[in-house]
Amino acid sequence: MQPAAEVRGVRLQVAVDAPDAALLADIEKLRRILINLLSNALKFTPSGGRVTLSGRVSAQAPVVVIAVED
Repeated sequence: MQPAAEVRGVRLQVAVDAPDAALLADIEKLRRILINLLSNALKFTPSGGRVTLSGRVSAQAPVVVIAVED
């Protein structure tokens, strides 16, 4: 997604609060979901803006929270 962000003049950041947390998921489906969310965020963020993908373990573990902010 970084090349798409650069073309649009948008800064793409990744902020992971628990880099060693384990996640049980269908990796291809999760990848597709994240790509779709990031694509939409990049599409609607004006040049000079920022899109952040973040991940953390919730206080109600074992819940992992993944967010895309623009």
